[in-house]
Amino acid sequence: MTSESVILINQRHEVAGTLIEFKDELMRIQVTEEHEVELTEFILALYKGKQIEAKVIIVKPGEIGLFIPLLPEDYFNDRRNFPRIRVDLPAVLIQQSRYEERIVRIRLHDVSHRGFSFVTENDEDVEPGMLSRMVIQSEQLPVICDIVVTNQVEQAGRLRYGSRIQFMDNANIRILYGYMLAKQV
Repeated sequence: MTSESVILINQRHEVAGTLIEFKDELMRIQVTEEHEVELTEFILALYKGKQIEAKVIIVKPGEIGLFIPLLPEDYFNDRRNFPRIRVDLPAVLIQQSRYEERIVRIRLHDVSHRGFSFVTENDEDVEPGMLSRMVIQSEQLPVICDIVVTNQVEQAGRLRYGSRIQFMDNANIRILYGYMLAKQV
């Protein structure tokens, strides 16, 4: 048995556990806390910095078993494996340099497990490559995270920015994934 941690997340709860075995398409996790994980539900497993969608196939005292289809080698780099949900939500982007802090009002265009796309409300430029704090100002998706703007594209005379999530705590991950699961159903 290894001592590698795994976090399981769905719309209703989060369960932390320790990896017992990960062989072929089966991941077995030891859990010590009470949980509401149900047989045959789909769940998100956070393991070694990866986000893996899996189906629960074993639920017994102290153990949860997941079925994870064998994934192609480039699975985590292929954007098609991470659906984007179209949204229109207000947010604030805080960019801090050594000398100043800029607050830019933005509108989110879409969200995914890996990042966001957005436009600025006042056609302000956003500094690409810089670590920025994003605060989504919506009751539907009250998330705070750190992002890095990775690209920009001109659309209809405005710049649309793409970003990657750099850091998000477990509570905000649970909110984001719950929101996305609810929108996909």
